[in-house]
Amino acid sequence: MTLSEHIAAYVLKLEDCSRRTHRAEDRSVYQTYLADAAGILALSISDQSMASLKDRAQSHERLWGHSWLQDEVYREAADSWKLVKEELLRAAT
Repeated sequence: MTLSEHIAAYVLKLEDCSRRTHRAEDRSVYQTYLADAAGILALSISDQSMASLKDRAQSHERLWGHSWLQDEVYREAADSWKLVKEELLRAAT
């Protein structure tokens, strides 16, 4: 999979987790993640620099660090984000 494909899969996983969560308070967090991930996806398929993409990914990582999801379904999205970060590291080298 390409970096863009990993990011697209992550966006879809966020949507899926948002739909499947049993905790209403988690849905707004997922919406925040989705809005931010859309920008990351757009950067990945545009002519923007890798530095811009990395900056945006670091900002998204901070979102993960400053919010807490209650329903365990979030682990699927977290695992998908981890794959994005790993692919981003590979693409940057």
